[in-house]
Amino acid sequence: ARIAPPRARLNPATMSAIARRGIAAPATTLAPGAATRARRVKAMTSAGDGSRSRRSRVALGAGPRGLVLDVPRERPPPLASPRRSTRAAASADAIHAPPAEPERREEDDRRELTAAARRDGERVANEHDDPASRRVRYAYLAATVLATATAIAVSWLVAPTLPDAIVPLMPRGFDCLHWTAAPGAFVRFVDYYGTAVFAQAGCVTAGAAGMNFLGCLVLGCITAMGGGSFRGFVLGEQVFWAQEPEYVYISLAAAALTFFFWPALERRCEAAGKSEALESLLNWADALAIGGFCVIGANNGLRAAAGDPLVAVACGMFTASFGGIMRDTLCAKPARILHSHQEAYASCTSIGAATFVTLSALRVNPWVRCLAPIAVVVALRWLAWSKGLRLPTYGMRAK
Repeated sequence: ARIAPPRARLNPATMSAIARRGIAAPATTLAPGAATRARRVKAMTSAGDGSRSRRSRVALGAGPRGLVLDVPRERPPPLASPRRSTRAAASADAIHAPPAEPERREEDDRRELTAAARRDGERVANEHDDPASRRVRYAYLAATVLATATAIAVSWLVAPTLPDAIVPLMPRGFDCLHWTAAPGAFVRFVDYYGTAVFAQAGCVTAGAAGMNFLGCLVLGCITAMGGGSFRGFVLGEQVFWAQEPEYVYISLAAAALTFFFWPALERRCEAAGKSEALESLLNWADALAIGGFCVIGANNGLRAAAGDPLVAVACGMFTASFGGIMRDTLCAKPARILHSHQEAYASCTSIGAATFVTLSALRVNPWVRCLAPIAVVVALRWLAWSKGLRLPTYGMRAK
């Protein structure tokens, strides 16, 4: 008869170690040939990757009567769900995929606008680089500086009292329609009118940049009220359109009407060959608007800065032109007032504000001090869009 090999006898310490660690018994206490198998099992179970495992039965004895132990066996990591994998792959593709066709077209359009503005600047600089044009540009620059210096000198020499230097009470609402009754009513009427004109210009620019209805409304309001808001920030005042909400209503109404009706009007004028007439009308309307804005800004600057002339001139320019800077920035266009490939704009308003400050220091009649700056601004703007009046550019030398 065959005699089975003797079974391995384990002491209590070895049994407790096996129960705790799965297989950790000394090789001398196991059956012959079991040490090698024990080391293999231990190597398999000591990966230490923290993954979940289950126990399996491993025979360590020799022959049919060998020792049978429960040892942990490594479980493979769970496979990702097909739906989750597909979703993750789609997200990765969306992140690394090239932009969609409409977005690519819009980006190309913005780049073309910027490049066109740069080409226009180079063309204007090359065309008007003759000695006569340089003299005109530097003469205009000298006039701008001289107007501000005159306002400062007259204000310091005369030192008028503040109530005499500012425009009297400006009525609000429909009372400004009686603008012939007082100069303040006239200035308020021009202010309302300029708000509507600027909102229309902002909405048209936003529409040309591809914005939707909300974008056109927001940009119209920013263009119309951005300059006055920046002036209030500089002077430390409360936002003016929060105290006088009629400006918000005027801006929203003008922008909404422009969004729905202006494209059809442009097409009709283009079909009738009156595009130039429409552009000229917009230039005149804008010139009157910025003339009123510079008077409003300079008047508020005198009142809030205790009659300081330089602050008043700066506030007049801020009110009339900084809304356009915000509009151009949000539309990814070069700021109009900062480039000489466009005609003179902000410098016209600074001369108008300096004229208002000078006349206010001399205590001229309120009608004269309100109408004269507006007339100066309108005349300068006409020279700008019809005769090409501009400031000198960087690198241009007067000969």
